[in-house]
Amino acid sequence: MVGRNKKVINGWRKLCEQIHENAVRCYDWLRTDPTRRIPGRCYPLKHKNYAGAWAYEIGSGQRVYYKLRPDTREVLVYYAGPHPPEAPYPPAD
Repeated sequence: MVGRNKKVINGWRKLCEQIHENAVRCYDWLRTDPTRRIPGRCYPLKHKNYAGAWAYEIGSGQRVYYKLRPDTREVLVYYAGPHPPEAPYPPAD
């Protein structure tokens, strides 16, 4: 799992402090099976602008948005924090 920038890493740290058990569960999920759906918890985003992007509801009102990098077998987390009004667009890579 890779954080896109310092803002994402700081957001992840805050989530770990606020809801530690859920953050650990999310980390394990992203490490082992990031493309399996959990209804209402983990799902792919559906617009063409979100191609390859997924969302994980880590807690009530908290989200982690990520994109898979199959060539390097990495999960790129590009947002971690409070649920934004609109899902952030994934990086172009």
